[in-house]
Amino acid sequence: METEITGHTRKIYRTWKSPHLSVWKKVKEVLVEIVIIVFAVSLAAFLERQREHAHEQAEVKEFLLGLRTDLEKDSLEIVNDVGGFTRYSRNYNMIRQVVKGHIFSADSLAYLRSNTFNAVGFVPNNARYEGFRSSGRINTIEDIQLRNNILDLYQMLVPSLVNEISGYQRDQAAFRQFFTNHLILQPDDSDNFAALLMNPTVQVMAHSLRNTNWIRTKYGRVATKEQEIIHEIDSLYER
Repeated sequence: METEITGHTRKIYRTWKSPHLSVWKKVKEVLVEIVIIVFAVSLAAFLERQREHAHEQAEVKEFLLGLRTDLEKDSLEIVNDVGGFTRYSRNYNMIRQVVKGHIFSADSLAYLRSNTFNAVGFVPNNARYEGFRSSGRINTIEDIQLRNNILDLYQMLVPSLVNEISGYQRDQAAFRQFFTNHLILQPDDSDNFAALLMNPTVQVMAHSLRNTNWIRTKYGRVATKEQEIIHEIDSLYER
C-alpha cells in the first residue's frame, strides 16, 4: 500500500511540473490522483479495523466459552455448598434441642462431632474473568446485556456472597474455639462434649448459627445469574 501511494504522489508531482499540460488538465489529473490516494488510504484503514475487530471478537469468544466452563464448575460447587449450609442449619437446630430436654444418642453425638465443625466457603473460578477485566478488554463484549450480567455477577453478587460467608465462618470459628478451649479429655478417652452442648454460650452461638437462609438465598441469586449468563453465551454462539 505504501508503494502504491508513493507512486501516485510522484505522478501528481510529475503532472504538475509537466510543461505539456494545461493548468486545467493538471488540476483534473491531480484531483483524480488525490481521490485515488484518499480511497486507498480509507480502504486500507477500513480493512485494518475489520481485521482488528475480527481478532478482538475471536478473543471475546475464547473468553466467553472459557467463562462458561468456569460457571459450570461454580454451579456444581454451589449445589454442594448449599447442601453444607442446609446441614449446618439442621445440626445447630439439633444442638438447640438440648434446652428442651433432648438427650442425644451416641450416634447423634458422633454425627455432630463430624459434621458441625468443618467450614464451607465459596471459592469462585474467577481468575479468567479478572484477567480479562484487568487487561481492559471487558468492553469488547459487544452484547451489552451479557456484559452487564457478567459485571453484576462478579462485581456485586459474588463479593456479597463471599462477604456474608466470611462473617458466618468467623462465628463458626468462635464456636469451634469454644470447644477447643473447654473440651476435657478423661483418662478413659471419654470427654465432656455432650455436657458442653448444654453450655449457655454454646446455645447462644448455635441459635445464631442455625439460620443460614440468608446465605442460601444469596447462593441462589448467584446461581440464577450464572445460568442466565450461560444461556446468553449459548444463544450467542448457537451451542
